[in-house]
Amino acid sequence: MNEKSFGVSEMKSPTISILISMCGGRERHFAMSLDSITRQRFDRDQIELVVVLDFPNPRKALSILKKKSKYFNSIRCYIIDRNNPTISHSATFRNFLATKAKGEYILFSEPEMLHIGSTLSPLFRFLSRKPSKFWYCGPVFATASVVDNKGKIIVDDYDGTENVNFLLSLASRYQNDFSNSKMKKYFFKIDRKNYPFSFFCVLFSRKFFFQLGGLNQNLKVRGWEEIEFFERFSNKGGKINFDRNFVTCHLPHKRRLYLTDQVGWDLYNSTVLFNPSQKIGEILQKIEEVVFP
Repeated sequence: MNEKSFGVSEMKSPTISILISMCGGRERHFAMSLDSITRQRFDRDQIELVVVLDFPNPRKALSILKKKSKYFNSIRCYIIDRNNPTISHSATFRNFLATKAKGEYILFSEPEMLHIGSTLSPLFRFLSRKPSKFWYCGPVFATASVVDNKGKIIVDDYDGTENVNFLLSLASRYQNDFSNSKMKKYFFKIDRKNYPFSFFCVLFSRKFFFQLGGLNQNLKVRGWEEIEFFERFSNKGGKINFDRNFVTCHLPHKRRLYLTDQVGWDLYNSTVLFNPSQKIGEILQKIEEVVFP
């Protein structure tokens, strides 16, 4: 693995590692997501950011990360060599990020997750109780590409007609005011009864995550990670901690899969069992590491 270092200095271990796996075409989402985190008040020594970039030209994403380096204990970015035809998927990338994390706790997020208000304060209040076997999450808002106006997940029924640029501009303008009439017209809160184990933005003890063997790397696109992982999690005594003050929003983006492909992946993933001997986070492609202090 090659490494580029921008003035690396010795630092104490962070409390939380924020882990983000990103594919191309979501740089605007990524910048908005990081802005929603860094505008909050927190001790920079307590949080690191660890990112996987899986697309041919990551220059813009690297520029965004460099601008945010002053806010975190460190930023480490892993660039996947797209010249290698071997393809890894969501669960593998998330496991890989977990192996690179230095924090006691790992927060899986996505480049399109917007943090509403102050999400870090309630998170650290929760961690002050020294929890171990937990799945920490909170309310999630999304648009019609994910959820209907009653809060039901409808991903497979999405018709692809959203105006992404308009919705991103709206979210940027009213990002902390989801009671605004314009926001309520396009952004809907996911119903917990419909989706009880949210995985859009979720925190675990890194130790417990590895005790469970990580996410199932045999799963493919739209990986069902949360569904299969939750069964192992609950069997080991894990409990979901739903914090109403930990509010996030899934920003809309263009869909890459056709409906028939999505249904095919769902059918495939529903039959895949977990292999406890899997090599957690194994990525066969060449990887370049970039470190921002």
